[in-house]
This record gives sequence, structure tokens and C-alpha cells, in this order.
Amino acid sequence: MSKSALSDALGQREVSGHLNQLMRRLVAARWVAYMIPDKSQSRLQAYRITAEGRQRLTNLQQGPLP
Repeated sequence: MSKSALSDALGQREVSGHLNQLMRRLVAARWVAYMIPDKSQSRLQAYRITAEGRQRLTNLQQGPLP
């Protein structure tokens, strides 16, 4: 998914600076990965969720442990 598609899904009119920062943090934490790893600044760049990111998302959706 591209940043602009993600921004649209979140109800924003355009890609914000906050979204850019968040995406950099998620890539650094390896929760998401670039679809075109050699060209991080490409206008065609998109992101995919990693196995670790998918596990973290599942844990967040389940809520806190009792």
C-alpha cells in the first residue's frame, strides 16, 4: 500500500509529516518493509507488513492479557 493510499484510508487529504515520521519508525522497527527496497524515495514506493508487524498487529487486536 502506498503512503497516499494509507493517508486516504485514514481520512486525510494528503500525506502529512506525521505519517511520514510514523512510516520511517515502522520501517526502522521492521514492522513494515519497502516494496522497492533499493529506492526508498521512489514515487512508486509502497509498503508491506512484515511477519513481525503482522504478529504485533494480531497482539494489539487481541487486547491486553488478563
